[in-house]
Amino acid sequence: MMPASTVHYRRKENMNKFLRVLAALVTPVTLGAAFAIPTAAGAPQLPAIQAPLSVPGVIDTSVLSTPTQGPTVATGNLSNAAGAASSGWVAALAMPGEQFNKSLKIGDRIPTPTVGWAAAGGDGAFTLRVDRTLFPRGYLNGTGQANLQVIAWNGTTQTVWFTPAQVSSVVAAPTRVNSSPSARLNLRMKDAIVSAPRLSVKAPATPYATACVYLLVGKYLVWDNVGESLPYTGSQTTSWFSIGSSHTDTVGAATSLSGAYGSWRASGSYNTSSGVSITWPHTIYDVAYRVQTQYAKVLNSCGFYLTYPLGPTGGNAVVASSGPDWCNYGWEVNMSAGVTFTRNTGSGYDFYLGGGVLASGVLGINLSLDSKYASDRSMSYHFLYPGYLCGSNSWPSTSGRMNEGSPSPQK
Repeated sequence: MMPASTVHYRRKENMNKFLRVLAALVTPVTLGAAFAIPTAAGAPQLPAIQAPLSVPGVIDTSVLSTPTQGPTVATGNLSNAAGAASSGWVAALAMPGEQFNKSLKIGDRIPTPTVGWAAAGGDGAFTLRVDRTLFPRGYLNGTGQANLQVIAWNGTTQTVWFTPAQVSSVVAAPTRVNSSPSARLNLRMKDAIVSAPRLSVKAPATPYATACVYLLVGKYLVWDNVGESLPYTGSQTTSWFSIGSSHTDTVGAATSLSGAYGSWRASGSYNTSSGVSITWPHTIYDVAYRVQTQYAKVLNSCGFYLTYPLGPTGGNAVVASSGPDWCNYGWEVNMSAGVTFTRNTGSGYDFYLGGGVLASGVLGINLSLDSKYASDRSMSYHFLYPGYLCGSNSWPSTSGRMNEGSPSPQK
C-alpha cells in the first residue's frame, strides 16, 4: 500500500498541475498555498481555498491536470448551500458494471476512476465531458452506457449525484437505452467538503491515487415495482405484463452522512438490467409486478455513505394493488370487444414511480423507478366486452401509466 506521505505529495503535485490548467482556461490564479475560485466578471469572489484540501478526496487529481476531451455526458448549473449560483468544479467518477458488482464481497474496495471534469463560472453553468480511454474494462455495458458518480464542489462545500450516461457512440438496441445522451443536472453543494480520510480503513491498492476510498460494507434486497395492471372490477377484462432480461430500468441511488436509518436522501439515478425474462399470468384484478434487486451499502473513508444497485437477483412477485383512476383526466379512449391492447414502444412517456424502489425498510425512504416501454417491456389489456382505457398523462398509446375505465365513464 502506498505510504501516506507519497499520496500527499502526489496530490500536491497534481493540484499544482490543475491550477496551471485553470489559469490558462478561465482566469489568472495565484499558485501556492491558496487560490481563488474563478468567477465571471462582476460576480462576487469566494474566499481563497487552501490547496490541496480543496478537492474532494475521492477524486484522482491527476485527471484534473488537463482538460477533458470526449463526449458530453451532462450539462447544468451549480449552486451553493444557500441556493445561489456558484462557481466551482464537477468531476465524473465511473461506477463498476454489473459483472464486477456481482463479484464484490463485504470489505472489498470499489474502484471509481475519475474519467472527466469541468469548471463552472460565476453563473454556475458547466458542461461535463468524459474521456472514454479512462474507463476500465467492464465499466461500459453492451449499449455503450456507464453509470457515473458526479461530484460538484466549490472549495468549501460539495454534493454527490448519480446519473447514467451514453459514453460510446455504438448503441445496439436504442429502445432499451433509458437515458438521454446528455443529462441535465442542477447540483446544490450543501455538504462540507472532505478532502482527507476521517476513517482509518484497510483496502487493497488500485491504480487510482485518491486520498479516500470506497468500501463495500453491506448488501440488502429490495423490491422494485416495475409495472401494474389496473382492469375495472367486474368487467372481465384481463391484463398482463412482461419484461425481458436485457431491459434497462433506471432506479434511484442515495447518499448519507452517517449511514443511519432515516439519514438517507435521494441522489440521482442508476441503470440496472432486469436480469431475467418474466411474463406474469393474466389477471382480472388490480396488481403490481415486482422484481428483486440487490443494493450495496458503501462507506467512503472521507466519512460518508452511498447506496446503489448491484444488480438483479431474478426474484419476482405479483401483489394486490389499489391503483389510481385517471379516467377523469381527459385521456379516455374506446376499446372494442375482443381487442387486445398492447403498449410496447418507446415513444411517449416512461412508466415512472417516485417511490417505486421499496427501500424504506432499510434506508427510511423509497427510491424512484423509471422504466421505458419497449419491445422487451410490454403491458397488455384484453377486452372481452366493449370498454374504455384511460391514460395517466397522455392517450394510452403514449401515457406512462393507464387503467381501464368504467363501462360508462364520466366525460
